[in-house]
Amino acid sequence: MDKKNNQWHQLTWKEIAKLYRGHKKLEIEVYLGQDRQVKTRLFIEKITANSSVKKRRKVKRYAQRHGRIPTEKHLASCDFSAHISNVSPEILTKENARKIYSLRWQIEI
Repeated sequence: MDKKNNQWHQLTWKEIAKLYRGHKKLEIEVYLGQDRQVKTRLFIEKITANSSVKKRRKVKRYAQRHGRIPTEKHLASCDFSAHISNVSPEILTKENARKIYSLRWQIEI
């Protein structure tokens, strides 16, 4: 959720794409949860066209195997890499967020 005109609202991928224009990496303060909202940071980075195509193909294959059609919202999200963290900016910068998360997942896998 994002605060707009002192009101909370859910961000859509279209809104995120508009915010992203002109930025290489984007960081947005967001709040998660309905009852007890937790302040977090959303890091967004546009991925390569080749990676987007691969993600879309994977999403469509998964949907087809399960008798579904992927939503436009889900397909729009395939253009970006998004990570959420509540780590302070002094420790985790937006420039390092994707690298750190990438390393983390390599370790866990």
